[in-house]
Amino acid sequence: MDQFERGEVVELLKSPTAKGIVVSVDEDGDVIEVQWVVASGMQGKTTAHHSSELCKVRDAPQPRTT
Repeated sequence: MDQFERGEVVELLKSPTAKGIVVSVDEDGDVIEVQWVVASGMQGKTTAHHSSELCKVRDAPQPRTT
């Protein structure tokens, strides 16, 4: 499981086009608050997610090219 830190860029696994910045992480590292930068209808909003719902952008699965 990823360990998240404030300021990291993350994406929502169920919506890989949604990109945001971590604004807070709870003590256990389980609940992550993200302010969305690129997200349909969510730009500028802050939402809380379980760490299993997010991945760091650098770790995001890349599309396959053929």
